[in-house]
Amino acid sequence: MILLIFLLTENFTFLVISEITTCKKDEVKCADSSQCIPKTYMCDGWSDCDGDTDELQSVCKGYNCTEGHVKCADGLQCILIEYNCDSYGDCWDNSDEWENFCLSYECDEGRTKCADKKLCYSESNVCDGDFDCLDGSDEESCGDHTCIDGRIKCSNGLQCIAVEHKCDNVIHCDDGSDEEDATCTKHDCPADMEKCSDGLKCIYATQMCDGKSRDCRDGSDEDETRCRDYTCGEGRVKCADNLQCIPMSSKCDHGHDETETLVFDCNDESDEDASSCKAFECDDGRKKCANDVQCIPLESWCDGFDDCEDKSDETNTTCIEYNCEEGRVKCPSGLYCVVDSGSFKCDGNDDCPDGSDESDKTCKDYDCGTGKVKCPKSSQCIPSINLCDGAIHCNDKSDEGTAFCKKYECGEKRRKCSNGVQCILKEYVCDGMYDCFDASDEISSECYAEEDCSIQELGGFLKYMCPYKDNQSFQYKCHNSNMFYILDNEKIPLRGDVCSGDPYFYQACDKRLSGYKITNSTPALCNNYLCQNKNDKNESIILTLTRLREVGYICNGVNDCLDATNTTLKLDESKCRAEDKTRLLSGVEVETSKVCDDECDSENCEDEAVCNNFTYGLYCEYPAFRNNSALAYVPPRRICDETWDCKDYDDERDDCYQETLKNDTCIHHRQKKITAPVYNYTRCGVLGFYNIYCQDKDLKKYQTNCTDSSRVGLTCEIDGYRSTVSKYLICHGKSVNICDDKIEIQCPVLSKSCVQHRHLMCDNVTDCDDGSDENHQICLDQTEKKCQRRVGKRGNLTLPLAWINDGVVDCESGEDEEAVWPTCGDGQTFRFVSSSDKPCENVFKCLWGSPGYVELDDLCDGRETCGNENKICSLSRSHKAISSSVWSSSKSGQVKHLSFCIKGLHSIDRMENYSCVRENFKFPNYQTFGVETITELILPNTSKNCDNLFGEQYIFNSCTGKCQNSSCPLKTIPKYEYCPSQYSKRVGTIANNEFLVFLISQQNVYNNRFFVCGNTSKCIDYSQVCDLVDDCGDESDEQFCTNHFQCHDLDPTNNKSMLIPVTKKCDGKFDCFDLSDECNEQCSRQILEPFYVRALSWFMGLLATIANCTVVIKSLYNVRNSKNSIVLINKCMVILISSGEFFVGCYLCSIAAYDSIVFKKGYCKQQIEWITSVECSVLGVISTIGFQITLFSMTVLSFVRLYIISKSTKIPGKVTKVKVILILMVAVILLVASTLIAVIPILSNFQDFFVNGVKFNKKIKLFIGTPKKEQILPVIEAYYGRKKSAILSWEVILKMVAEMFSRDPGSYDYMDESNLKKVHFYGSDGVCLFKYFVGNEDPQKSFVWNILVINSICFLFIWMSYLTIAMISYKSTKNLSDVKGNKQMSIRNNKMNRRISSIIAANFVCWVPFLVVCILHSFNIVDATRWYSLFSMIILPLKSVINPIACDDTITKLVTMPVKKLLVFMTNSAAILSLQKKSSFVQDTGKNLELVGSVESGEKDAAINHDGKHEQYVRSSVNHEQQDQDIKAKSTNCCKVATNLESPETNQKGLVASAITVEDMAIENC
Repeated sequence: MILLIFLLTENFTFLVISEITTCKKDEVKCADSSQCIPKTYMCDGWSDCDGDTDELQSVCKGYNCTEGHVKCADGLQCILIEYNCDSYGDCWDNSDEWENFCLSYECDEGRTKCADKKLCYSESNVCDGDFDCLDGSDEESCGDHTCIDGRIKCSNGLQCIAVEHKCDNVIHCDDGSDEEDATCTKHDCPADMEKCSDGLKCIYATQMCDGKSRDCRDGSDEDETRCRDYTCGEGRVKCADNLQCIPMSSKCDHGHDETETLVFDCNDESDEDASSCKAFECDDGRKKCANDVQCIPLESWCDGFDDCEDKSDETNTTCIEYNCEEGRVKCPSGLYCVVDSGSFKCDGNDDCPDGSDESDKTCKDYDCGTGKVKCPKSSQCIPSINLCDGAIHCNDKSDEGTAFCKKYECGEKRRKCSNGVQCILKEYVCDGMYDCFDASDEISSECYAEEDCSIQELGGFLKYMCPYKDNQSFQYKCHNSNMFYILDNEKIPLRGDVCSGDPYFYQACDKRLSGYKITNSTPALCNNYLCQNKNDKNESIILTLTRLREVGYICNGVNDCLDATNTTLKLDESKCRAEDKTRLLSGVEVETSKVCDDECDSENCEDEAVCNNFTYGLYCEYPAFRNNSALAYVPPRRICDETWDCKDYDDERDDCYQETLKNDTCIHHRQKKITAPVYNYTRCGVLGFYNIYCQDKDLKKYQTNCTDSSRVGLTCEIDGYRSTVSKYLICHGKSVNICDDKIEIQCPVLSKSCVQHRHLMCDNVTDCDDGSDENHQICLDQTEKKCQRRVGKRGNLTLPLAWINDGVVDCESGEDEEAVWPTCGDGQTFRFVSSSDKPCENVFKCLWGSPGYVELDDLCDGRETCGNENKICSLSRSHKAISSSVWSSSKSGQVKHLSFCIKGLHSIDRMENYSCVRENFKFPNYQTFGVETITELILPNTSKNCDNLFGEQYIFNSCTGKCQNSSCPLKTIPKYEYCPSQYSKRVGTIANNEFLVFLISQQNVYNNRFFVCGNTSKCIDYSQVCDLVDDCGDESDEQFCTNHFQCHDLDPTNNKSMLIPVTKKCDGKFDCFDLSDECNEQCSRQILEPFYVRALSWFMGLLATIANCTVVIKSLYNVRNSKNSIVLINKCMVILISSGEFFVGCYLCSIAAYDSIVFKKGYCKQQIEWITSVECSVLGVISTIGFQITLFSMTVLSFVRLYIISKSTKIPGKVTKVKVILILMVAVILLVASTLIAVIPILSNFQDFFVNGVKFNKKIKLFIGTPKKEQILPVIEAYYGRKKSAILSWEVILKMVAEMFSRDPGSYDYMDESNLKKVHFYGSDGVCLFKYFVGNEDPQKSFVWNILVINSICFLFIWMSYLTIAMISYKSTKNLSDVKGNKQMSIRNNKMNRRISSIIAANFVCWVPFLVVCILHSFNIVDATRWYSLFSMIILPLKSVINPIACDDTITKLVTMPVKKLLVFMTNSAAILSLQKKSSFVQDTGKNLELVGSVESGEKDAAINHDGKHEQYVRSSVNHEQQDQDIKAKSTNCCKVATNLESPETNQKGLVASAITVEDMAIENC
């Protein structure tokens, strides 16, 4: 209100044009404005004055909080004392809730510490049904608790409520007992309350007969009969109709509304009736106006405002004579009363409406008083401490004049800044806050010592911190210049200067700053451009662009960003196209993308105010004193907070404070003593700070039953009633449950950086930055059936099987908890499956752990499920532990010792002798602010093959160039935004002055020794790189490693291949499920290798088959011509020998056929199928029978022949039936013995001795290849625990392995006998031969060595026998050569000696090396496994080829006859060619012709002669058989004659022996 006053009085003659600015006693005037605010609003952290003058640092730093308030740690904000340690952060720096502070804090009066000492709670909150303590101790032992005065217990005995809440028609007890009819009927209302006529409700006395809405359910509070007889209480008066009571202060107040319309409080308008008011005596504190009909408050008299309708309260006569009441004093003019502030005169503010308190006459000689001085150029009084303090206090600004301040002495308590014009209090120097405009109070040498500055972590980043001498605070040096700055608080984060040399604003990287977000892709590293500006006190401040956005300064047409030279940067106005901006109703412009995005991006969260045609908060006209024509936006938290923000008081409506006691009321968040109603425009608002309306314990009341469907997050039952819940309560993190089933807090921690509601998992939409919501293990197995999930509203989706019947309703229909889902298994393996159409798959049973089983597809996937799954899998696959870490001699791990360069193995002093060098390792090689992430390596100074190195060993060797065949696998720089879910103690810093990286601290040393996976969402330690395990999940940690072999087949569960050490490739043992480590181009093998073995197998097999078949046929044909028993047994043994050798020949041909025709190059992949096949065992049996029957028969034959020689004087007997039977029995025994030896190893009764391994079904995934007992037993022990030392049988082993898996009804049993293939005795190698090469660990070694001993004895006997026969034959031959006419016999004996020698040599060559190798292999001296095919296919069968050739001329003739004919043909052709060449050299034609004729004649004669000889030779050969018959006849005669010879005994024996031997050999073919 503007007053124009012309006064003529005794003492004053002046004209005053003044704006009335008087404030109430409990108010304070805003600086530089006429605005008044409550004293409690000063420095409360919220701007209430225009220009934020009530929150200026310069004001609040020295401000003393009002009674009942305390300062926050920053020294700038005041909060109510009861706000300390109440679980709600009221200080901007959250210092009122710091854990260390609260642990030592002594609760204020009326509050008690929680059991965990972390919070304080009011006594009225004990057992009130709401948890105020984090540990719930305020709600413990409530059964024994006695409610304090003014509170009563509910019927359940566990809850206390306010007395006035009993029978108030609002349920406050959890059991509803406070509103039960039976209870309320007997209940006596408190003294200040009245009971309704129905006896069921108590209402406040002020509500009785108030003429307004009915407060009793039965309306008895406004019943006319009752009200006529009702006596109004103290402070109230009856209206004329005797039906209504009104406050005494409302009678005759002649109050008007904004339209200047008289307001009546009585419904009959009698409260303002003139006649009634004339007779009315004003109550205490009011006085009648001159018109005698209006009462106004005493403090309204002579205050400069016309309160009386007749203006009698402000007349000169009245006011000059008026004595100001207590608390007010007269103005110098004597016309007005103003609030007695003690120093209102000459303070520069017009407190008196006529300005007389500031007139020259008043102030010229006015004594300012203690601590005050007059302004340099006026009579205005200001505190002396305000002179030259940098803020203008004198209206003429003379207190801050440059010339004056340069000469001004600051005094004892203050000191000058370096600029020479500003004074600050000495205690402000080096206090961590910039008070000097030039910041000299904080960056002077007296504040810190250079040597004390260090790089430390602050807000998640490395900062150059210089501690003040009090060590309580810091200032911060720019990372790339000598400039300094400080951090103030979250909202105005920086003071000082924008750092030079920091183009990407690393200065603004701090997790505590508003808007902190890492965006390496933008020019501002932490999403915060820095704008340097000056505030209204000319203080240099730095605002982040995020903060500017919050206060609406972005794209508002004003350049708010200034650099150090006061030139405009225009950062806040760049990229501000009209189409990218939205003007809000208050006039503030914001980025269009920020409107209704569920995040508060403007001051008061106005960008979220009008969404989906609903308004949250209020829009209204500003009060007049605001002088703002735009609409004011009042956020929810400022509604009903006792602060007037709207011109029409819409934000402070009457129902904000009257006790309507409706259901929808809550405790106000800001004014905690207010029970405020919940309006539609305060309900379901964004939970930004400005939007919080109710306390957390009342979330149910203002974040449910949303009218805006777009704000609905889910529907659930709340206190038994179906209600909607806002989406802002999903995973809200408060200690308050909303839904009865708590579905809103079903939010698992998916990673260190992501907590997400379960219904947003496994929905094909990535919500977590690291993808953990879609990569979770439960997403692998989902239902086929779909339903609408309760949270998310993303349509019908499948559900993870883990959610079925888990006690949490996930589908809106609730069907996930119904018994309609297909299942498999029972007990611990009971599980839900995706479809009933598919048969159940068996699972691996866990002995402990949860869920109690592992799907076969997930078995051995590297994830620990059963507690020891990984150990079992490692044992089952015989994986040896690899060394992936490097020993370090420092706790921080900065010094690494590789290979033998370890102190203790070779001392440091002697390292040079072992070529050990020191090298620095650093990746990547960039400049990192604050830390040198260099690792010192001590390693051999030689390059090496790195195939056997893993993890750190591989990294450090390959990345320092020490590997001959490997490159460094480190490719990706560990930028800050990578791996967001890891390393909770990570710290950021800037690298190369352009991008952010992160480090981790270890033993106070920062390092970045981690590998960034290809997807950049995960990082791993160097020890996990190139370690054969896909630790990254995308195989990138193994991608560039050369130390592994990647199996070819892909695991269908993860589409990845198994990795094995490259040294295991082609090592003869299968390590890949698909056998690709041994079956590849480099080392794939066939049964018979190399090629010559295959060729010789065919040749020897065919030759042995044909030769021995010929011998058998011929011997069978001649057996009937046997003249005596000796001849017969010889023939039978020869048949058995040749039959055995025939079997061996067939075996050789069969193996060669399988290798060359059936398998070809595909044998390697079919090797296991082959060695476990029946065919392989059959061939092994055939070859063993052939070998053994040959050996046994030769032994018998050798014995018979040795016997004949020893009985040479005895004529062999004739063939009889008895002898034939005996011979047949011997043959049968030999055959049976050979068969038993061959068959016993494949009999099931003896499998524990002869089974060399088992091939499990691939689906089992535990075992690779054909594991032996010694490989399976450790697995059984790891699964079942300790086992007895007794050796387990195969039957028990397979049964125990089978028990590891479920056998669900209807499922395919992979452990069934038909699914197991055993490697029998003959399957130890692809040649399927008797397993002669055994080791100490082979269970069949005893059997094999017994057979080897038997065979060796037989061989030794044969060898000795033939040696004896050979010696006797030699002597006989010598004797016969002395007898005339026995030359032919001597030749025959010599021939036989050669055959015997060949037989002995063949057996020696075959058996002796073989036995030697067997012995060496058995004692592990050599590993002869690779020689098996050579011995089995070449050496051992050699005698099968030699014996028939050596013992029968038929084979020799068949072989030599074509050779001889070929030689004759070649000889003749050579002779003819030779003659033709000679004829070409004859010169004379005639001579030539003559010579040619003679030559031709000669040649013809020679040819005829040659042909004659040839025909003679042929005839000789043709008649050879006849000659043999003659020899036979002669030999027979010789035998007959020999019996009658009278020659010496030696000659007789020699002749007879020779004759018999010749006869036997010639007739029986050896």
